[in-house]
Amino acid sequence: MRTRDSVHWHGRRAITTFFPVVALFALVVVTLAGCGSSSTTSGSGAYGGPSNHLHDMLALRGVPNTVLLATHFGVYRTGDGGKTWKTVAGTPGQPMNGLMPYKLVQSPADPQRIYVPAIPRDTAGVPNQGTPGIYMSRDAGQTWSLATAMTAFPAGTVYSIGPGATADELYAIMPTYTDANPYVLFVTEDAGKHWDKLPDLPTGTPTGILADPSHADRLLLWSGGDGLFISNDKGQSWDKAPDVRQGIATLTLAGKTIYAAGEAGIYSSHDDGAHFTLTPMQRTFVTVAASASSPDHAYALVSDGLYATSDGGKSWHATSSPSRVAADLTVDPTNGTVIYIGNVLPIGVEVSANGGSSWQTILP
Repeated sequence: MRTRDSVHWHGRRAITTFFPVVALFALVVVTLAGCGSSSTTSGSGAYGGPSNHLHDMLALRGVPNTVLLATHFGVYRTGDGGKTWKTVAGTPGQPMNGLMPYKLVQSPADPQRIYVPAIPRDTAGVPNQGTPGIYMSRDAGQTWSLATAMTAFPAGTVYSIGPGATADELYAIMPTYTDANPYVLFVTEDAGKHWDKLPDLPTGTPTGILADPSHADRLLLWSGGDGLFISNDKGQSWDKAPDVRQGIATLTLAGKTIYAAGEAGIYSSHDDGAHFTLTPMQRTFVTVAASASSPDHAYALVSDGLYATSDGGKSWHATSSPSRVAADLTVDPTNGTVIYIGNVLPIGVEVSANGGSSWQTILP
């Protein structure tokens, strides 16, 4: 389970170019809005045309050869490893028309259940016909429906979302626009029909959240300013993760193995987060990803290329670089040597079947 939380990352990073991830933690929603208003085309042309760009990408667990892309102009899907792609949301007549989706999450309990928030992209001359909100798919991203409108939330928007322990459980981090308590955490246990506010977060700079499917009540919350926190009671209380002392920009969970990358380098834990070991790396991290099928193999996308480990994070080495500037990374859940890289602008995807030694373009 790979996750981040920003958008170009997207744990995030800048929408059309790279900036240090730490500068975006409190500004993701604003950045996304600016992303929309800066566009001058309506997304016409193949895969949205030259103005389209990637917000998030996800290789689905339990749905072979399937990858979803959340882009400025909608959601794209392949079910055959990239041989063919289909627009499944964001265009006229589809859900999310006129909106930009920005964070894909898959339920650990039901591989078919996917969630994504979407907000207006405010493209010049194109009205927003879709309802801003959190959208849900029950068929691995083939079709979508509105689960919760953004107007249901106090601030009218969502910073990030994270999957819960059941298919209907979802967590949402929301801004408050106050200095005293900048972000709050909400949870739904009925797929967005009702939401409950949870106790205050242990940090004012949350980056992402997800449930640990190995432990029904456990949540992982990471922060660009304060590190990693663990809750064993579904967010009622939090403890600081041992040995993680610096900010965390991106985190991935692969079974009992956790990789968390940030200011000091990459932390790895192979005992469900009881202990972490740091591998120092002075890099600006975009995202880190691993496959549950081979958790000792993991990849870290940084501002100057792609790094890989095959020994559980003890050592990392640079791989060959894709042909274009990478913005995101996801790994095949069934094969830790199959990597998908998303390109910045225009949108594109490359795949490596050998752990990053060589690359093939599969979109466009």
